[in-house]
Amino acid sequence: MSESTINLEHAQLAAPWDEQLDAFPSDAQELRNTRYLQQQLWRHGIRWLKRALLCLLLPWLAACASLAGPGGGLIGVPTHLYDFNPHIYTVISAEFEFLGKSAVFAGEVCCATLPRTWRPGLMATVRWVEDPNPCLGCGPKDDEAFHQYMKKIRASYQHYSAQVEIPRYGSTCGLNLVFLPCHQVRLVLDCQQKYPLINQWEAEAKQMEGQSCPKAQ
Repeated sequence: MSESTINLEHAQLAAPWDEQLDAFPSDAQELRNTRYLQQQLWRHGIRWLKRALLCLLLPWLAACASLAGPGGGLIGVPTHLYDFNPHIYTVISAEFEFLGKSAVFAGEVCCATLPRTWRPGLMATVRWVEDPNPCLGCGPKDDEAFHQYMKKIRASYQHYSAQVEIPRYGSTCGLNLVFLPCHQVRLVLDCQQKYPLINQWEAEAKQMEGQSCPKAQ
């Protein structure tokens, strides 16, 4: 039987076993690869997040710049609530919306955002909640009974809103929301006008006591 000659010119010889082991990644190498992949995903994710936030902020910044006006700049001012209704705690809470929202429940909170320099035509939205039957200390003493009592009281709350023009101000002593009977709201910001107007509106509120409110058209 004759032996055939084997042509090894194009034959691919198997590598030694120890060299083949290098072709399979070790646990340490896999861990390094995983960490590298996580780092790349994190970097690219942060980059895309920054781009997305920038796209969202640009229109808001443009709106802020246009509302700030030619004087330039915005200021944050404290918000005060004055309730001149006949019964205490008629106004439960209020919200002023111009650039962002400023909510106040009583007294003073910070802050409402306004243009540094006033100009005509600035409009804002005021929303507030009234208790139609305010009664301080009328709830039961028992915790569970009081919880049920407040549940009924909150269900009776009335919600109002008004579009108001922001009045002229030079130096401002904060945003003052003044609530009068018959679901009326007034604004004053200028330091020199604050107390004269608030005193005037308080006197008007006392004159309105006992009078029926005009019906909404």
